[in-house]
Amino acid sequence: MFRIISIAGFVVAFASIAWAYRDRAEERSAMFAWWKEQFKTVREALRKLLALRDLKSSIYRVSLLLFIILALTGFAPVLLFGWHMSGVLMMLHVTVAPIFAVGAVALTLMYAQRQTFNQTDWDYFRQLVRRKLNNKNIFAAGLAFWKKASFWLMLLLTVPMILSVVLMMYPWFGAEGQHALLQWHRYSAFLLTLVLILHLYLITLEHSRAGRSNT
Repeated sequence: MFRIISIAGFVVAFASIAWAYRDRAEERSAMFAWWKEQFKTVREALRKLLALRDLKSSIYRVSLLLFIILALTGFAPVLLFGWHMSGVLMMLHVTVAPIFAVGAVALTLMYAQRQTFNQTDWDYFRQLVRRKLNNKNIFAAGLAFWKKASFWLMLLLTVPMILSVVLMMYPWFGAEGQHALLQWHRYSAFLLTLVLILHLYLITLEHSRAGRSNT
């Protein structure tokens, strides 16, 4: 069941992004160029992190790379073969997971103030609820609102994802409890990945639009 839900969720997510870019060749090229640049800077981010320089940007990039590793090791065996994670993939997963958890806490502390909802966000939300999106700057307001909303939703989903693994380490639950905790971990990780895809799409959209406005 989890495999079917995961495949359907990822297909819908990536198909929606592809559909959004279907007639936007310029923005699509800008998106690929921006992401290519981000992956090129991962090595530099690691050097800066070890040297304790530009911590916010470095931790963000390294944490994103760690999450990609966690997602690939966790979802690839299930989605591609219907297998449970084991062997080298399991070792890599459990090695990277605590480092990512530390990075997630650090990012929360660094970005929480910046992601606080302001009056413009609440004005957009009220217009959205009332279906009266008539502000001329509604695109920018909506982009900022959903970026912040996805940030806090990711933080919320990170809690059960990490807590379920911690609880599984203690002999407080029987076989059924362990299975339930594993399902909590799987589905919270799945939902977190979907929200992260949305968050990254919004960031990419923001950068591509900014690049177009500067040309």
